[in-house]
Amino acid sequence: MIPISIVVTTYVPPDTTRADALLMAAESWRSRLCSEGFIDLIVEGDGSPDDAWLRKLEDVWPELRYETGRGGVGASLNRGLAKAFERSPIALYAVDDWALTEDFNISPWVQMLEENTQIGCVRLGPPHPGITGTVIAASSNWQGWALRLDPAAGGIIAAQRPALWHRRFFDRIGPWKENCSALECEADMNSRWAVDAQRELLHTPEIVLALPHPWYHIDTVSLSAINPGERS
Repeated sequence: MIPISIVVTTYVPPDTTRADALLMAAESWRSRLCSEGFIDLIVEGDGSPDDAWLRKLEDVWPELRYETGRGGVGASLNRGLAKAFERSPIALYAVDDWALTEDFNISPWVQMLEENTQIGCVRLGPPHPGITGTVIAASSNWQGWALRLDPAAGGIIAAQRPALWHRRFFDRIGPWKENCSALECEADMNSRWAVDAQRELLHTPEIVLALPHPWYHIDTVSLSAINPGERS
C-alpha cells in the first residue's frame, strides 16, 4: 500500500473554539483512521496569529509538518497537496472540523483510486441534498459501494468535505483558485470540472462518493459522540 499524507487547512483566530475543534478532530483521526500505508499530517495555516494550538497538535501527531501563509483555503490546499504528492500520488484531505465517529479503513478507497485510473477523487462525508449519480462497486475484492457523481448536478466537490484526492485530478482540471473565499474556491472548481466533463467526458477524472461514511461535522453531533476514547 502506498504511503498517505493527511492534508489539513486551517485558520485559528484568537479567543475562538476553532482550535478545540481541530484538536478534537485530529484526535479522532489518530485513533480511528486505519491505513496499510504510513500516515503523516500536513497542516497548512492561513496566517493564524497564535500557535499555541499547534504545540498541542504536535502532541497528537508527532509526524506533523506545518507551514503558514496567506491566500485563502485555495492557496493552503494547493501548498498542502503539493507536499503530499511529493510522497504519493494520493492524499487525504481531512477538514479541520470534521471528525470520525467510528473506525474507518481508508485502504479500500485508496485501492479504488489505484485500480481505476478514470477516478480522480473519493468524496467522504455525507452527500449534499439533491446529489445524483450511479452506484458502483468500490473495488475488485472489497464488497463496498460508491456513488459515481454526475458533473451536471453541481455543488458536489465540496472543498470543505473530507476526500481522497489523486494527483491526476489536478493534472487535468488545475489547482484550486487562490485569494478568494472558500465558497468561491469551491464553486470555481465545480465549474471547471463540469465544463471539462461536457467537453471531453471520457478524459475527465470522475468523483465518487464513498458509501457509507463515518465522518461528521463537529457542530452536527454531540461532543461525546466524537470522543476518540469511545470505541465503536
